[in-house]
Amino acid sequence: MSVYQPTQGQRGEEKSGRSCLLQGIGLPLYYFSKAEKDSGCSSEKIEPQSTFLDRLLKEWDDRKVSPIDYGHVLLIPRILDCLPQRLDEQSFSLAVSVAREAETPYFRVAYNSLGAFATINHLHFQAFYLVGAFPVEKAPTQRIMTLASGVEIFQLSHYPVRGLVFGGGSNLEDLSIAVSIACIFLQDNDIPYNVIISDAGKRIFLLLQCYAEKRTRGEVNQEFLEMQINPAAWELGGYMVVKRRKDYQETSEDTLWRFLDEVASVSAERFKEIKECILSNLSDKIVERNMGREDDHKC
Repeated sequence: MSVYQPTQGQRGEEKSGRSCLLQGIGLPLYYFSKAEKDSGCSSEKIEPQSTFLDRLLKEWDDRKVSPIDYGHVLLIPRILDCLPQRLDEQSFSLAVSVAREAETPYFRVAYNSLGAFATINHLHFQAFYLVGAFPVEKAPTQRIMTLASGVEIFQLSHYPVRGLVFGGGSNLEDLSIAVSIACIFLQDNDIPYNVIISDAGKRIFLLLQCYAEKRTRGEVNQEFLEMQINPAAWELGGYMVVKRRKDYQETSEDTLWRFLDEVASVSAERFKEIKECILSNLSDKIVERNMGREDDHKC
């Protein structure tokens, strides 16, 4: 099962900015630039988070086709370039920077790969402002590796979805690079994944799933099919969206745990195999980068 899809331009259609936009929907374009900070004391008051959110979302609320709640928006880098839904270091660094600039742990940025419930094959991220911790953010972790850059890699434990957690490093660039290397490895090997950028960019969750593959092979039981849950990043993080009143009123935590553990997440055996490949690839790539930097200094 491949998570690769041709883009509009690759199908021979005219490649223009307009052809990539969703018809009938005015997607907003925003320009972000770093504000110059005065080294002295400033009397300017910091805008309350609630005011910041209201100001941001008043232009976005009617532009997210299927928001799961108030504060759920799309982030589309280089929209007119018609990029496919494939991560690269530059776009991921931008997403981490957006999370950092929000300066609140309640504003998360997420990414769904193809095969992991990306809505369309056009490069985009999602952002969600929710006061309170996601279940995945409270899950215990076990450290399994520290990279030469200082980035620490942890493994989720006692959580129904298997995944890795990245944190630390001397700066956010090192953290962003490490996660993007892992993501690029996964997409190059047709492995679906979801990402949640948390804690204002300080922690990043890389979650592995196989729900679409299991559903295609007829391995999802009728109980879960009728619930119509599409386990993208927010759902894997513990924010479950159900479509029927019956499910909202009657579904138990145990049922949702079984759904994530037995159906949505990769198995423990498969996770171990993928994890070892990710860590090996990361180590090699980081060493190559460090050698390249040393060569640049010699020149």
